[in-house]
Amino acid sequence: MLRQPRRLLSAGIAIVLGVAFVTAALLFGSSLNASVRQLAGREIGDAAAVITPPDDGNSSSASESVIDQSVIDAVNGAPGVQGTRALYRSYAVLTSSGAQAQIGVDNLPRLEDGTSLAEGRLPQSDEEVAISTHMRDSYGITLGEQITTRSYANEKGPRQSTVVGFVDSDTASRSDYVYATDTGAVAITGIPGYEALMVRGSDPTALRTTLSDLGVVKDGGLTVRTGEEQMQHEIHRLTGESQSITNLLLVFAGIALFVSVIVIANTFSILVAQRARQLAMMRCVGATKGQVLATVLGEALVLGALGSAVGVVLGAGLTWLFLRLGQGAFAMEVPFTASVGALVAPFVVGILITLLSSLGAARKATGVAPLAALHPELATTRAKRFGVVRGVLGGLLLLVGAVLLVAGWHAAGTSDDEARRTATLLTAMSGAGLAFLGVIVLGRGLIPALARLIGAPLR
Repeated sequence: MLRQPRRLLSAGIAIVLGVAFVTAALLFGSSLNASVRQLAGREIGDAAAVITPPDDGNSSSASESVIDQSVIDAVNGAPGVQGTRALYRSYAVLTSSGAQAQIGVDNLPRLEDGTSLAEGRLPQSDEEVAISTHMRDSYGITLGEQITTRSYANEKGPRQSTVVGFVDSDTASRSDYVYATDTGAVAITGIPGYEALMVRGSDPTALRTTLSDLGVVKDGGLTVRTGEEQMQHEIHRLTGESQSITNLLLVFAGIALFVSVIVIANTFSILVAQRARQLAMMRCVGATKGQVLATVLGEALVLGALGSAVGVVLGAGLTWLFLRLGQGAFAMEVPFTASVGALVAPFVVGILITLLSSLGAARKATGVAPLAALHPELATTRAKRFGVVRGVLGGLLLLVGAVLLVAGWHAAGTSDDEARRTATLLTAMSGAGLAFLGVIVLGRGLIPALARLIGAPLR
């Protein structure tokens, strides 16, 4: 087979495309996850424990779940605490510079780990702000200029602040942010309370237990996690959308692999039929059925390895090119990150798919009789009749697939839960696959019937 590569072209292309889809999906997901992990790690920094308001907002009152100065004072006085850093984050509306757009409002950043002062200085009073370089470039704001903001809380009228610095940060390289003092940030947004309190200490587990027992923490329904636990929580929270994108890409990859199985199986079946005389000659000179089987599977292994290698390279190249050209579509920088699993898994899948798809043809090859080599022309096998078992099986596959496909279609968009969305997607995908298999099984009876139906008027 390998001496006539043109015969393997269709199967090779199918393998390359299927593996490339899988590789691109996994690499895209790993790149997004690596960026989110870097962002979460930079935000948490050296904190041994992190205190946050409850995620579900089920505290007895809104004021009880706020991290305010009383919480900070109580935490600073707890044993084992070496220092704290409060993180404020909210939003406001920019109503000056010819724009009316949402902007992020943070308290003063730490000038380290990818965050630097591009020009000017940090605010020293509540009337001063620094802005991100992206916001500066978007609206042409200069140092000393006053910007007008409006609070979503509508507690006060528009507020004017003087821009005294520009901050360049990897986390805000494509976002509009305003940085102010703690009280200045609250004055801009009208929303009190910190988003998180980073606590330094030497023993994260013991510190989490100590902080959880504080009265202000228990009474306020606040959540205490170790730094590592908080990082995992942030990664899970921030990667929800990226995981949905990855799952969607994997659906297309699954479709490509499904088509690859059909193409590879048909290609090897045709090639074995074309080589029937050659296989019979091999049997005549002493080749066993096992050797014939190993020959066909060995050729499939070589084809699968070559196609998978090309597919991995193609998928990695397309992912790198997409991330390089499409950085403007992301709110943060997403560098190309190639994990070992994202490269090895598609390669192994491609080889396994090729071997499994060629098993039927390899089994047929072992059934070629040695005497067939002595025939001037190999007798053509009579086509099998369309049996009842095939009809029932095909009908069941088609029916179950249609039911699953309709169920997935009706369930789409009815839930915001990530697990439910994934289950809905897999349900629809399984239904489409089963329905397609049903059509293939019924094809032996459907195709002749359709041919007669179409051909009747032509006669």
